Amino acid sequence: MGRLPMTKNSGARSVHRGSWVETITMVCCCLMALATLPLALGWQRHAALLTARAWTIAGPPCPVVSQQSVLLLHAPTTDVFSYGGARFARAYGYAKCSKITADPIWGLGLVTVCQFNNPTLLEITTARGHWLFMTGIHAATVVVEQGRPACEFGAKLGDDWLQK
Repeated sequence: MGRLPMTKNSGARSVHRGSWVETITMVCCCLMALATLPLALGWQRHAALLTARAWTIAGPPCPVVSQQSVLLLHAPTTDVFSYGGARFARAYGYAKCSKITADPIWGLGLVTVCQFNNPTLLEITTARGHWLFMTGIHAATVVVEQGRPACEFGAKLGDDWLQK
């Protein structure tokens, strides 16, 4: 009986190493994926800045009052809620809160902002202290940054501001 001749590839499959077209395609796909990252981050920053602009105002500051003044006013702050690590209480009206960016250039960092349509009296408590602001029957916006509230007269109250 004769022997079969031995070949270099005795039935085993060779490993396909891929062509240069596949390599170039893979590199291009990776580069396109990397190029979309700055676009996505830029859009996210732009959206954060638009939201901050929609929620902030530049009005005169609300006067800070003492607890004794509040007792004379007979306007108890009975509507109480917590948001963003702060406790808010108001005598009247409605409130709406959000988190907005604190950095107008890069859009980084978040602060709490609440808008009120006519609270009369705002009582705000954070880990840093307790504040009382007299607003009367005027709209007000409160921004709480690093545990300190700042109240300004005015609010951007659109037709849909009470919707969630």
